[in-house]
Amino acid sequence: MATAPQDGITGVGPYEHRNGTVTLFVYLAIAVAQVRMRRKLERTEPERLTLKMWLFPWLSRLTIALMAVVIGAMAWLPDSRSRFWLSLLTVAVVPAGYELRRRMGPADAV
Repeated sequence: MATAPQDGITGVGPYEHRNGTVTLFVYLAIAVAQVRMRRKLERTEPERLTLKMWLFPWLSRLTIALMAVVIGAMAWLPDSRSRFWLSLLTVAVVPAGYELRRRMGPADAV
């Protein structure tokens, strides 16, 4: 039975690395959206914010900065550069596919 090649350090194949990188991009988008939405709610509807977030906004900003450093290191380091570009391509293709599907309209039922 054939198996996917694995790296010599972690024993993880290339597809798992790419999935982890895409997940990092998703977490980054969630963190940025959380800061933006919380700021908007603080201005418009502060009564809806019933849960106090620890060290807001500094902890969120630190988290965003650290994720950006990890992504930047992946782009810079030769061993992870191909995974970075494949993940970036995936992150670009998914919203483009969604937009194309949205413009085409709903598919007719068969």
